[in-house]
Amino acid sequence: MNILVNGSCFNRGGLHGEYPGWVDLFQHSTGHGVDNFSLRGAGYTYTLETTVNILSKKKYDAVIIVWPQLYKIDIKTADPESFP
Repeated sequence: MNILVNGSCFNRGGLHGEYPGWVDLFQHSTGHGVDNFSLRGAGYTYTLETTVNILSKKKYDAVIIVWPQLYKIDIKTADPESFP
């Protein structure tokens, strides 16, 4: 079974990733293939857009999205170094 997981940092484990997250534990205990595209600090925009983009390229048996706990909008900029 191939599974896509996307969303908030809760899926990554530990405050800084120092401990395995639930996705790692699930994958290890079940042996299922899991693609974890979750990102620390991700907002709704990242989660929605990357999920749609990924699903347009690859099929999965299951999709699990853990939306960010707080309403956050990602800001896109062409030049992040010069962003005020």
